[in-house]
Amino acid sequence: MKIFHPTSCLLYGIALIANLVPVSGTKATPPTPACSNEIIGFTLIDPDTDAEIGPLGDYDESAYPSGVNIRADYSPCSTADFIDSVRVTFDDPSVSFCELETPYSVFRDSPEGDYRAVVIPVGVHTVSATPYLSADCSSDAGATFSQTFEVTAIAGRCVTGFKLYDSVMDSVVADSILTGGEIMEGSVIRSGRPCKLNIEAVADGCPGFDIVSVRLQLRDATTNAGIKGRRENDAPYMLYGDKDGDIRNGSVPAGKYRIRAAAILDGESSYQDYYEIDFEFDACAGGSTRSLRGNADAK
Repeated sequence: MKIFHPTSCLLYGIALIANLVPVSGTKATPPTPACSNEIIGFTLIDPDTDAEIGPLGDYDESAYPSGVNIRADYSPCSTADFIDSVRVTFDDPSVSFCELETPYSVFRDSPEGDYRAVVIPVGVHTVSATPYLSADCSSDAGATFSQTFEVTAIAGRCVTGFKLYDSVMDSVVADSILTGGEIMEGSVIRSGRPCKLNIEAVADGCPGFDIVSVRLQLRDATTNAGIKGRRENDAPYMLYGDKDGDIRNGSVPAGKYRIRAAAILDGESSYQDYYEIDFEFDACAGGSTRSLRGNADAK
């Protein structure tokens, strides 16, 4: 029978514990995860400064009037050993090429890191990037990373001016009466203007937006009393209306007037701020016209 001495047992136990417990101050190092050729996102770049704006997302075109660039970002462990080239694509403007060097810019950079500026049109866009182990985007492709984003626009004031029409001729008045037919702030339309007329609200200040309707109002510039008011749902937006391009007749006697107009846009519940000007009419070519009575719609 084998007998264990107590001291031997103690020494054996200490040795066993020493093999199980790591030396104080050290930690077990986990295995390094396998790396891969992986694109993980996109960054919006300001080409004026070549600085990052932030992660790519929706933005308003007015924020970057001189244009932007986009950089494809790769996983921190995707070193040159894992990505040798990246094919980038974009829808509008159309882009598809193999980017060979970092930074992997969608709209190119030359020299390296000096980003080219591109104004991306308003709308929804998709950008994609595919990494490759080969140096010419020809083999060993990784997963394609794609992102959709939207470039938006803030509507300016839609109504930007007014034009005077000869409603008999269905055309703007002659340049001899008013250049281009444009009624400007402080315009005085001298004698010789047509007696039968109409006034258009020019609504070209918000391209890309759907105008639901335009409200026009003609007032006495001295008393601000309402004279004529109308809501037009389709262009041309005429104070006295039109039918299939046939401009209806209106008559305005000599006097000082204030005309104003505002648009309401699709998806909005109220009209924009009015655009208004004051102007003056002399007598018309055929003599005086009858006085206009107030119109409830002009209030």
